[in-house]
Amino acid sequence: MKEMIDEGDSVPIYLKISLVEPILLKCTEESTFFTIFESIQKTEFTNEYNLKKYLFHLVNANFVKYIGKRKTYVISDCGADLLHLIYVQIQRNVVDYQFLTIKVD
Repeated sequence: MKEMIDEGDSVPIYLKISLVEPILLKCTEESTFFTIFESIQKTEFTNEYNLKKYLFHLVNANFVKYIGKRKTYVISDCGADLLHLIYVQIQRNVVDYQFLTIKVD
């Protein structure tokens, strides 16, 4: 018997902009997982597990595309728009960069 999952029961996912921004930036050029991981380590320490979770959510939300044949990630049009929005928020200095998050469903 299949269980139906009510969409209202889904828990929203919040991603830290301090990790999302460098991921999107690195994905402006086609990048492998380890290229992204090495790049992020220069600005914000994280582990491979967290990066995999972030990439999973960014791919599912259509901010990043995964190219399976080459095992690479590239930013999508939505991701480019999000990156622009992040920079606008940073310039406005609405809140400290470390506290900015994005909600993905």
